[in-house]
Amino acid sequence: MSVANETGVIKAWTLSAAGESINVALLVNLGSGNNTVILNLTGYSPRTDGLQDADGNYLPALKVTGKGTLIIRHGGTNSVFLRIKDKKDGEQPAIDLSEMTDGEVRFERAAGATGNVYLWLQRVWADSITTGASFSAGNISKPVIIGNPNIRLTFAEGIQVRFQASPCVVKNAKLYVLPELVSGGYASMRIEAGAVVRVLPYRASDAATDAATKENYSWTEKNLFPAAVTLAGGSLELEGSNVDGIIAIPKKEIDAVVAAAIGQGSVFGKTLLTVSAKYSVVPEACIKVAEGQTLDEAERTTDEKGRLVITKSPELVYASSVSASDQEAVTLFGLTPEITETGCTVTCNFGIAELKVDEVDSADFVSTLKISVDLPTETASTRSLYLRILQTAPNGTVSTIYPAPASGTAALTTFTRDATDSIRFSASVPCRITPSLGTTAITIRAYATPPTE
Repeated sequence: MSVANETGVIKAWTLSAAGESINVALLVNLGSGNNTVILNLTGYSPRTDGLQDADGNYLPALKVTGKGTLIIRHGGTNSVFLRIKDKKDGEQPAIDLSEMTDGEVRFERAAGATGNVYLWLQRVWADSITTGASFSAGNISKPVIIGNPNIRLTFAEGIQVRFQASPCVVKNAKLYVLPELVSGGYASMRIEAGAVVRVLPYRASDAATDAATKENYSWTEKNLFPAAVTLAGGSLELEGSNVDGIIAIPKKEIDAVVAAAIGQGSVFGKTLLTVSAKYSVVPEACIKVAEGQTLDEAERTTDEKGRLVITKSPELVYASSVSASDQEAVTLFGLTPEITETGCTVTCNFGIAELKVDEVDSADFVSTLKISVDLPTETASTRSLYLRILQTAPNGTVSTIYPAPASGTAALTTFTRDATDSIRFSASVPCRITPSLGTTAITIRAYATPPTE
């Protein structure tokens, strides 16, 4: 699937295997023109096993190259998969992003989709659990995803993801490796409000785990993620399993993720709230807990990152002057609330920075709107948001002027940092403003995922 010779296009493919397990590998070439590719997965169930390209190289389940945005969108009422079988001499991840030069990979639930179903990101055992295979087929440990420090990973509202990796048992070296879930880095990894990412135990055969433990293999435990996970209202969870041949996620790796996580959300059974006050006690007016619960001063004391990390389930309470829109902006944009004695506050500088009329045709002003937002804690050079821009005429008629008609309810729009040391990100978007007598209002709305209507 390639858009290599195009610029600024959005192209979608729908992939379905009708629930059957098929041996297939995908390659997405975004090109260099900041294109967007959407993979609509409905009942898609590959088990990539030993596929090779024309040069004899083994292939991952999905490889992405170029610069732009890939949206992996889960639709339908069945779970879907991006998974690969471990294979000796062909060790591959499920997803390889190492040759992307810039951009974002987004995991989304299709608008209006229902059902409590999952997108599996998984490296599975090369042989059936029941065959008694003594060792992993691979000699080299591979993660589920090979990342890239230039790429953003986003798990958007409504998506439910299950990560699972297989250990690597290196027979001749007598080494047992628990691999990463994601390696190679990322510019940021965000779990949005309403998204759930679940980490499952490592999957292995009984014979392999017995060999590793009974024959005194040395163990290597690799970090689950290469950098901090940003919780933008979402949840990162552990999931148990009652099947044979599993190895629990080591506690020290769990603790490492909790220690590095930032933002607002849930991480491995703990509530995480990040506020602006470091080394201070958050006032009781800023926190609400469930009926019958209390938070003592120690539980309200932030760590060196300005975080509260506790096992209870409190919520931040905002001052009466903070609008509902600005409260929602905290998780949408990843803003850090300020604490006061009367509740939390937040500064959200989001809106029109510039309006330029490019030309006037017979009916409209053909214009460019520059939309800006301040993101003080963003580490990546770009951020993507879905935007909708509305025009309200003096008679009250409301029309959408961005995106263009028939282009959907909102458009995924890339915001770029204004300067290397700036906290402001901006995007310039085209629109057609219809002139009329009286006051015309322009409204900009941002979403984590496209609204259904």
